[in-house]
Amino acid sequence: MGLTILYVGSLEERGTCFHRMQAARSLGHQVFPLDVDGQSPLFPRWLAAGIAKADHRVANWRLDLTRLNRRLRHMVSRPAHVDVVWFDKPLTIRPATLRRIRARMPSAVLATYSPDDQMNPANHSRLYLHCLPHYDIVFTTKSFNVPELTAMGARDVRLIGVGFDPATHRPVELTAEERGEYGCQVSFIGTYEGQRAHWLSRLAADPLELKVWGNGWQERKLSGPLAKAVQGRAVNGGDYPRAVCASQINLAFLRKAMRDQVTTRSVEIPACGGFMLAERTREHMDYFDEDKEAAFFSTFEEMREKIHYYLQHPKARQAIARAGRHGCLESGYSNQDRMRQMLAEVERVRQKIRRQPGEPAEGVGAGRRSAGS
Repeated sequence: MGLTILYVGSLEERGTCFHRMQAARSLGHQVFPLDVDGQSPLFPRWLAAGIAKADHRVANWRLDLTRLNRRLRHMVSRPAHVDVVWFDKPLTIRPATLRRIRARMPSAVLATYSPDDQMNPANHSRLYLHCLPHYDIVFTTKSFNVPELTAMGARDVRLIGVGFDPATHRPVELTAEERGEYGCQVSFIGTYEGQRAHWLSRLAADPLELKVWGNGWQERKLSGPLAKAVQGRAVNGGDYPRAVCASQINLAFLRKAMRDQVTTRSVEIPACGGFMLAERTREHMDYFDEDKEAAFFSTFEEMREKIHYYLQHPKARQAIARAGRHGCLESGYSNQDRMRQMLAEVERVRQKIRRQPGEPAEGVGAGRRSAGS
């Protein structure tokens, strides 16, 4: 029997939050969406964006300019049965709103999820931190966040692995025009970061075809071969697998500012059938067997050496790409697999929510060698 879920998140159709909501629906659960985004009823879009940016820099309260709390309180005021109120990265939700939901729906589980480092100010707000003790269960994809969130008052913290959307992240057939637009020997898809730019600048000096896609690059004063490699835009939705499939080697850098050991890109690239060359971490190696399902590097010199090796050995590269996709499908890395794991934990909490407040933190599982995958 499926759950009835009130799903609160940023529901733009190309986003990972929307993909997770669709995964819950595909598992047979009844989902009622509430989009956190939208036009502010108080300010024009340009002014609301400026206010939000100033607040983030100065106070980081994440002002509720779209009146999300009011909309949510209105939804829960209606007589309806809800098993789970699911919050996907809920930065503007207030503790008073969660208390209102608890009073109106005492048997509903309040669950929250974030794919990012939740202790980084870029990914949380003061409101979010104040809300942590009010959630029945908190899901994180970052192993280091488990003890940190517990120390901040979260009652039941669970580690869940990163996931991919099977409908989006899959091998695609490319037209000649698409191969011309996206095709290259080496690509990187991701936001600008200093070390990434440094390494890619050195790599761009080599005689190879490099393309860089993502946000923040065009605003930087780049020069030389790297400036020519930057494509000037991000690739989202259907463009993402096209860029992955058109590249012979897909680099997977981790964000140092986010303390990443693994990220959604880590499973999205192999799921698309792309060859992934990623930074070597324990968690990356837990997800994929080295030199069988993905290749890894620890230094710039090792990265460059492996790039040139695999460009010269296409059969080995293609075999690893095929095995990486097979590993994604067979090891439970899809959003459906991850959502199934999380909702099983939610059901555990739901069955005992009236008897005890929570349990000690422990992981649901991330890579295939972790229990529960």
